[in-house]
Amino acid sequence: MDNAILIAKVLGPIYLIVGLGMLLHKQHMRSLFDEVSKSPALAYLGGVLALVIGTIIVRVHNDWSLGWPLLITLIGWGAVAKGASRILAPEWSRDLLRSYAQDDKIIPLATAAALIFGAVLTAGAYRWI
Repeated sequence: MDNAILIAKVLGPIYLIVGLGMLLHKQHMRSLFDEVSKSPALAYLGGVLALVIGTIIVRVHNDWSLGWPLLITLIGWGAVAKGASRILAPEWSRDLLRSYAQDDKIIPLATAAALIFGAVLTAGAYRWI
């Protein structure tokens, strides 16, 4: 099994479940963003985890050719950027999370992105696209 399919089989269902959770529990997500923005330890831990996961994805799958596997590369680099920003610019990251908690457009946008990413990755992993 190639790396793209393996990663998609892991990330696709995760994104689908996270997206459904966000869809069903909008206020909980708002509270979560707010709570993480208030806790330097949670923000730092989240940054380290994102950096580790993103680095692993980029290391085993850094494919920039067009097609659904490109989404995996973009997710990997996005995770690296997210992790690095939480570690290297914690105040900026905290302020960004606070703004997410207060912005009525962010949660629906993040929900849609998670559901789309999950659907595309799952479909690609199981060769439906």
